[in-house]
Amino acid sequence: MSSRAISHDVVRNAILSNAPSIIVAHNHPSGDITPSKADISFTQELYKVCELLQIKLLEHLIIGFGGSYLSMKSKDIFGAASNE
Repeated sequence: MSSRAISHDVVRNAILSNAPSIIVAHNHPSGDITPSKADISFTQELYKVCELLQIKLLEHLIIGFGGSYLSMKSKDIFGAASNE
């Protein structure tokens, strides 16, 4: 089962709280921390929305099993969004 997040839903609380920055995290129930195409697309869309709203997206983490995680920022997913 998968659930697709929508970027404006994610930033709504940041806007209402006047937050200057956010960190986003989600789990992969399979335990595999490899980002899916949807994860990459969502992160790039979220980065653009945050940029427009002047909210800094600090990180997007994928959480797996046994303490494993993947930093979307360290994989240069954010950079790919800003280079378009």
